Amino acid sequence: MVGLKEWTEPDVIFERNILLGPDDDRALELAENIRKQLVDTYKLLHPLMEVRERQAFGDQSSFAENDVAREGDEGVGLDEDSE
Repeated sequence: MVGLKEWTEPDVIFERNILLGPDDDRALELAENIRKQLVDTYKLLHPLMEVRERQAFGDQSSFAENDVAREGDEGVGLDEDSE
């Protein structure tokens, strides 16, 4: 239910009926499984997305700002009161 398929496809209707149906436990289980699949996909593809964005945008990449932030963090640590 993330917009990859049309609402009229049988598998989408099947999931919709579970998610919006009377069995809350079954709906929660399906939602948790979908969430896990999405998180796993994100973790798998995030490095590729970062590489492609850096190639496409170079210094204008949103990840370029992270490089600057990381370089400045080398000497940063928690003080004794914060630990």
